[in-house]
Amino acid sequence: MIAADATPDAGTGTRRKGLSPLFSCLGVAGWIVLLDNVGFWRTFLSAQPGSRFDQWTAAAGLASLLILLMAGLLRPLVGNRVGLTVVAVLLVISAGVAHYVDGWGVLVDRNLIRNVVETDAREVSELLSWSAAVDVLLRGVVPAVLLLLLPLASSSGWRTLGQTGLLLAGATSVGMLLTVSLYGTLATTFRNHRELRLQLVPANYIRAVYGHFKGNIRSPVAPMPVASDAWRAPRPDARPKVMVLMVGETARAANFSLGGYGRDTNRHLAGTGAVYFPNVASCGTDTATSLPCMFSNLGAGAFSVGAAQARENVLDCGRRCKSEPPGRPNIEPGVEADVEMVGCG
Repeated sequence: MIAADATPDAGTGTRRKGLSPLFSCLGVAGWIVLLDNVGFWRTFLSAQPGSRFDQWTAAAGLASLLILLMAGLLRPLVGNRVGLTVVAVLLVISAGVAHYVDGWGVLVDRNLIRNVVETDAREVSELLSWSAAVDVLLRGVVPAVLLLLLPLASSSGWRTLGQTGLLLAGATSVGMLLTVSLYGTLATTFRNHRELRLQLVPANYIRAVYGHFKGNIRSPVAPMPVASDAWRAPRPDARPKVMVLMVGETARAANFSLGGYGRDTNRHLAGTGAVYFPNVASCGTDTATSLPCMFSNLGAGAFSVGAAQARENVLDCGRRCKSEPPGRPNIEPGVEADVEMVGCG
């Protein structure tokens, strides 16, 4: 049964029947919280102590809080075509993000957004599949189209404000109830499983996009000099040395046969005299973080993209010593910008 409402039309004064904006917001919020967060709820339930009843009780309470809070935030948008379009886009984007969070275990943070923004069409095409298209169609496009096509009852400004306040008051009440009854359990869960905040759609990608672009609008500053006294000893009788550095795509060290993995995954390197370093760790799981870290003196513990952009690194030292590479490196777009800052362009 579809909840309907009838309110006076602003132009004619007649009462126009249609889908209730209040129940539309609750439906959209429930759809996203429950169907676009399978990975989140899987992690949350597995982290809960106690019986199955206790686990589902905690999940039901948290789901109620999230649905009411999201519905309250969406309610001012659901009242005009522009706002409905924004909500429809939210449904589609949330479905796309949910596909990779639920199916691939992707954690969405600003480093991931940075890689998405800076990647090229070839890498994007490798992530697309028919299963992703069907998933986004069912979880995103279909509900978005229904939301745009179904008639929506008009609502006055005061009524919109009242319903928004009602939803947010309900969320506050549920939040207080959870705080009194399950604060210890929920606090421990989110403290021990910090990946939950990176799995919760749509908060994860909204926060990540904001963090990415907030960092990019900072005023540029001259990078801090590093090893400014470095110099290259003259060797007039020696032939110039050329170092070739090949940086590959992300790979798990546990799956390298050179490191003892059972399957032959490094057949072209085996028997070539290649030296395998087993005790090496990357600064991150994405290229835009790991590659600049390789040339930085900050170390893995203190490294961040922002800190690296504010100081020189080994390539700057090489340029001062007249050892700048003669050609442009063959690197992917986006990462190229990081390398150009340190004199590889």
